Amino acid sequence: MPPDSADPSLPLPPAPAAPGPSRWPRLRAAGRTLVSLLLGGVMVLGAVAAVRLGLVPLIDLAFRPGPEWLSVFRRVGIVLAALAAYWAYVRWHEKRAATELRLQPVRLLLGGAGAW
Repeated sequence: MPPDSADPSLPLPPAPAAPGPSRWPRLRAAGRTLVSLLLGGVMVLGAVAAVRLGLVPLIDLAFRPGPEWLSVFRRVGIVLAALAAYWAYVRWHEKRAATELRLQPVRLLLGGAGAW
């Protein structure tokens, strides 16, 4: 006879323990994290869109640079706008210094030398 059969002489299993901690605080924290990530993404993508759809056409209309220079303005503007938007997000939303954006030339050179 298998041990899990229903034998009336065996004692009943213990009652289930009290329910554990609620899942709501973890879900709330996950929701806050998701909203924070979405806000950061919207800020960076919004800055990129503002440069690409607003600033670059204005530069084109005002100064009429050639296609090569307009491409340079667009690329540099997008990188600078994304960096500035990330800095603003970290500074105002996360309320901390964006230390990861500091220029670190020694690490930069070591990283470049490690690629060879």
